[in-house]
Amino acid sequence: MSVEFSKSGSEHSIYVLARKEAKLTGVTRLVSFDENYVVLSTAQGEIEISGHNMQVDGFDPIEGSAFVSGELSGINYIDDVPRKKKKLW
Repeated sequence: MSVEFSKSGSEHSIYVLARKEAKLTGVTRLVSFDENYVVLSTAQGEIEISGHNMQVDGFDPIEGSAFVSGELSGINYIDDVPRKKKKLW
């Protein structure tokens, strides 16, 4: 299967295969990783991928891509940018 991803500076995508592998695009920086977490930065904030036996199999800052493997158990967006509060009326 061929998947094309946008290289726009503000978009990112995550493709997960069988909770064992993940391909990410739009990645600007590899923040940190260990056997339980991988934290990557995008233009829209940081993404934390959690699991067991986590590995970063590839990271290309020029292409903005990253490949992660392990037993994936969660994907969480870490939002440092405060959101505007919406009024109900």
